[in-house]
Amino acid sequence: MNELGVAPHVVEEILNHKSGHKAGIGGVYNLAKRMPERRMALDLWANHVLSVVEQRPSSIVALDAKRA
Repeated sequence: MNELGVAPHVVEEILNHKSGHKAGIGGVYNLAKRMPERRMALDLWANHVLSVVEQRPSSIVALDAKRA
């Protein structure tokens, strides 16, 4: 997902990792779920997977850093 333009912290949220911004004290106080960002990332990933499985050109456009 990072190669598709998804921010690392959003990928960590999707994978339920506790590293980076959610490790230590940040994980205690930062309770944001980032659901809109997760949905966009998973939609982007689904489109990518379908393009590979169906052997069609991908129509993926990388997200800009402000939206991810």
